[in-house]
Amino acid sequence: MNDKNTFKEKLAEVFDDDLTTRSPEWKNYVDYVIIGMIVLSTVAVFLETLPLSDGFRRCLHVFDWIVLIFFTVEVSLRIWAADQIDDKYKGFGGRVRYCLTFYGLVDFLATYPVWLGIAFPALIPVTVIQLFRVLRVARLFRVFHYLKAYRFLGDAIGSKKKEIWVSFQFITVITVILSFLLYLVERTANHGMMDNGWKSIVWAFAKYLGDPGKVADMPLATPAGHVLAFLVGLMGIAFFAVPIGLLSSGFSEAIEKNTRAAELEEFRKKMKKEFRHRRNPSFREYLDSMPDGGGERFKTVNVVPQRVPVSKLQVRQGMTLDDVIETCNKFKEFRLKNLAAAKSEEELTPERFVVEHFPLNTDYGCYIPRKSGVTVVCPTSQDEVGIGWFTYYLAKMGGFNYISREIGEPDSFYNLSAESSTEQKTNREAFLHDLQESSASGWVIVFAEHTKNSVNTADFHFANTLKDGTASTVVDMEEYKHFTDSFSALMKAEFSLETSVPSQRYPLLKKNVGYYVREKHPETNVFVLRPSSQLMNFNPQRLAVAWRMALLISEHFDDGRGMTDADWTDLKATGAAGY
Repeated sequence: MNDKNTFKEKLAEVFDDDLTTRSPEWKNYVDYVIIGMIVLSTVAVFLETLPLSDGFRRCLHVFDWIVLIFFTVEVSLRIWAADQIDDKYKGFGGRVRYCLTFYGLVDFLATYPVWLGIAFPALIPVTVIQLFRVLRVARLFRVFHYLKAYRFLGDAIGSKKKEIWVSFQFITVITVILSFLLYLVERTANHGMMDNGWKSIVWAFAKYLGDPGKVADMPLATPAGHVLAFLVGLMGIAFFAVPIGLLSSGFSEAIEKNTRAAELEEFRKKMKKEFRHRRNPSFREYLDSMPDGGGERFKTVNVVPQRVPVSKLQVRQGMTLDDVIETCNKFKEFRLKNLAAAKSEEELTPERFVVEHFPLNTDYGCYIPRKSGVTVVCPTSQDEVGIGWFTYYLAKMGGFNYISREIGEPDSFYNLSAESSTEQKTNREAFLHDLQESSASGWVIVFAEHTKNSVNTADFHFANTLKDGTASTVVDMEEYKHFTDSFSALMKAEFSLETSVPSQRYPLLKKNVGYYVREKHPETNVFVLRPSSQLMNFNPQRLAVAWRMALLISEHFDDGRGMTDADWTDLKATGAAGY
């Protein structure tokens, strides 16, 4: 996982306007210092308007310099780190875009023009400099931004803005109609007051605002005018009552949404507890059965469960199905799957919903570079059941580079077809960038599942060519054949699993990700390995299968390099929740 260690990235975390950060707490302390300086500078601006002694004014003057220097440094750092907050603020143009946002513009005008006025007093009048200094008061909006009530109000306005706008439009149209009717009935009897339609409109809206300028402080002369004035009064009530009612509703919804978010965060913690590292009994039983004791070291291995049944979460954690679905939708590290999809239609398997948990450190899923000569690629995990867990531990136990697509729309990156959204395009580009970086040489193994049935009886399918057997993605065919022969014999002897080499059932297409790798790195060997979904989800020895596959792949393609020390330490972890 990519740790945020750079100074700029840490600044972006400091400037996140979030006082709920608890790790590390020093970020909150910086927030408190900034808030304190904003409040103190606002108090100082108001104090300067009072009659004060010369000594006190000198103290305020010194404090004013301290505040100016502090805010200048803070604002400069905000602008510099803006690209870490959002990619749209990258580059010079992005920094300008940030400075034109509401908060960015207030920050900018409250600091830099003051220095310009100090450096070039002849260019900027003192009154203008004073105006920019007073803009510090506007920075109080940043303080409000930290308050939950302010956020609730912002959410309420955002959720009801369309309804509020429609209500204003409706009331405005009705008011204009009533104003013209008022003009028609009053223009003869009250010519001095209603001698044109504009005055009648001003009269009506002035009534809404309490007539602060006394522009509507004249009596009406006709009974019809009084009736219309009564209707205008009703519209005046609606002018404020309807938006306030909508805001009240939005505010309540925002509070409920916040409460629900807190509940989902608790559910996330509960669900993560179910994915604690633990021993795999079938794996231990397999290791005990080995005559040579070659797996003695791995008897201490602990792994995250492949999945947790929804029924277990409902019973043990007191969650409803809606709770599980909402938590999975909110937190990308979880995924709701139906195990029935891992079997063929011939088996008529009843639906069984489970939750998967997976490591997440990129926008598309997981990327773990281990400087290995082998890269395990799983471009379909977001859509296929169980394959992410299987390939993750295969790569970990073999010490291989690992790239897995865990997030996104149902389409996979196995075949590089057109994307359905801008986000998909961005994620695919990041996926391919990491793949290209980790596969500059050596071997790339692309994993995808297949479903066994009465016609397709193999447990594994290998593929490296088009349907006609041409355009192979493997360069070293001799080593590849040696590996597939060893693989087939091992899986048959130890697990009674059948292998299809080469596979005519799943030939490659020219848009397959393997051809992309070969195009970028012609010296790289690429092939596709398809374990069955039944093996990866229902075979009790699936972890043992992954381990034996890892050892064999390492022996043939990675000089037996094996696991890294960090991966071995992780596999021995006990009690830790999640990956």
